[in-house]
Amino acid sequence: MKSVKNRKKETYAFEVLFRLQSPDEDPATHIGALLAAGCDDATPGIGRKGYLLLSFDREAEDALGAVCSAIEDAQQAMPQAQLVEVGPDLLGVSELAFLLGQTRQNIRHLMQIHAKNLPEPVRAGVGQTSASVWHLSDLLRWMSTFRSVDPLLLAVAQTSKLINMEYAAWRLAQQMPQKQVRKAHRLVQKLYPAHA
Repeated sequence: MKSVKNRKKETYAFEVLFRLQSPDEDPATHIGALLAAGCDDATPGIGRKGYLLLSFDREAEDALGAVCSAIEDAQQAMPQAQLVEVGPDLLGVSELAFLLGQTRQNIRHLMQIHAKNLPEPVRAGVGQTSASVWHLSDLLRWMSTFRSVDPLLLAVAQTSKLINMEYAAWRLAQQMPQKQVRKAHRLVQKLYPAHA
């Protein structure tokens, strides 16, 4: 019998947003059930009726384990709630600057001097009224080529992106004919064979 070496547990900070069953539902009514289900490591954000944001500081062997266990515990406490997103994931320059404790000007300067390898945004802002948005994990991997980045933040950002994209693909697949889903999948495999 092989012995499994225990990995060191780390504390991962992330957010999980849920849509409650009713748009008029007061999120505060779920706090007791969340505590009983093991979400005592979460701070609830209850500013908007019909939604509940849980900010976790969860100890686990890896980021995926932390996020998955948090979602499962919350779903146990609120079985009718629907996952909306996990974060941090999508953000613009201002949010990145805030997250890293830097100024917007400093982040923009880094983007200018390291523009050659800057990842493509998920949505490219055009003009004064629209800002570009990136996946945090893409920006952190880019930044790691010229400065150190927090490995726990990178792990959480990658996990958030993975779960959000898998969940979005699943929801879309439920809404479209399977023939179209398979056709889109084949196109992606053809365009990006190494990633299929």
